[in-house]
Amino acid sequence: MEAPATATALWDELEVRKKEFERLRNRKKQQRHRERLTAERDALQAEVMRLTHVLTTAARRREAETFAVVKAALIALRAKYTATRHTSQTMITWVTAMIPQPGTPMGWSKLTLMADPTTRKLGLDWFTQHMYHNTDRILAYSGLPSAGSVSDAVLVDAVGGHVDIVGRIQTDYALPLEVAYDALRGRIWSMLRGDMSEDLSEFMDTEVRTRAPISNPRQ
Repeated sequence: MEAPATATALWDELEVRKKEFERLRNRKKQQRHRERLTAERDALQAEVMRLTHVLTTAARRREAETFAVVKAALIALRAKYTATRHTSQTMITWVTAMIPQPGTPMGWSKLTLMADPTTRKLGLDWFTQHMYHNTDRILAYSGLPSAGSVSDAVLVDAVGGHVDIVGRIQTDYALPLEVAYDALRGRIWSMLRGDMSEDLSEFMDTEVRTRAPISNPRQ
C-alpha cells in the first residue's frame, strides 16, 4: 500500500520542481528582456542626446554663417551707398559748374572733366552721348553740305567778338560706314594726332590726374 503513495509523492515533487524551474526560467527570461529593453532605451536616449547636440551645434554654426553673410552684405551695401553718394555729389558739383552761359553757341563743348575716376568716366560718357545726339546740330554749325567733298576751314561767329575756326574735311565713299571706317581709321587718327605736323600729339595716359604748370605757351 505504501508504494503507490510514495510514487505519487515523488511525482508531485517532480511537478513542483518542474513548475519552479519553469517559473525561474520565465523570470530570468523576463529579466533578460527587461535588461535588453533598458539597454535599447538607454542607447536611444544617448542617440537622442547626441543628435540634439549635433542639431544645436549645426543651428549655431548656420546662424553664425548666416550672420557673417548678412554682415558682409551690409558692409558691401554700405560701401556701395557711400560710393554712390560720393559720385552723386561730385556729379552735381560738376553739372552745376558745366552749365553753359545762355546764348553761348556750342557751350556744352567747353567742359572740364573731374579727377574722380567714376565721375570722369560718367562725364566723358555724357559728353560722347551729347555729341552723338547733336550730330545734326554740329554739322549745321560747321556748314557741312549734305553731299560732296569738302576740305577747308571756315570762321563761325561765336558771339561776344569771338569766332570759331572750324576745319572741315568731308569725302564721299560709296561704301558702308563700317567698311569705310576700317579702311580709313589709321589715316583719320594720324591726321587727328598730327603725325606729320610740327607739334605731334598722342593718346594721353588715362590714369593722369594732375597736370604740370605750363611754362611755354606752345605746351
